[in-house]
Amino acid sequence: ADIALFVQSLSMCRALRELNLIRVVLTPSSGVALADIMATMPTIRRLELIGNSRLGDVTITRLCQALASCSEMSLFNVEGCGLSASSLPALTAAVRSWKNLIVLHVKRNDFTAASAAQVREFSEAISSHHSL
Repeated sequence: ADIALFVQSLSMCRALRELNLIRVVLTPSSGVALADIMATMPTIRRLELIGNSRLGDVTITRLCQALASCSEMSLFNVEGCGLSASSLPALTAAVRSWKNLIVLHVKRNDFTAASAAQVREFSEAISSHHSL
């Protein structure tokens, strides 16, 4: 309940540039609410969600779609967020849209079931950002 209230309160922060939600135990429903709010915040540059293992593919996919228009995104950290190969297409599309991306962390997720084509597309998106 406290997390949901906190996430809803973010809607008042329209000029938010950085958000660190490391290990705050976001649930899938609070993650969806976060995605809806992030869609209205084109100024976000850094989002860290490390250790929110309950978020999973559906929530991170929705978050990536919501953040696709955030052209200033420079850091996106979804380390240990319960991701699998299902989230790779959304991650790939988001990485391609974030022209200022410098740091991307996706470790401690299980991408082992990813197809060769998914891995190649994701790798190509990442390689387009020479600093990663």
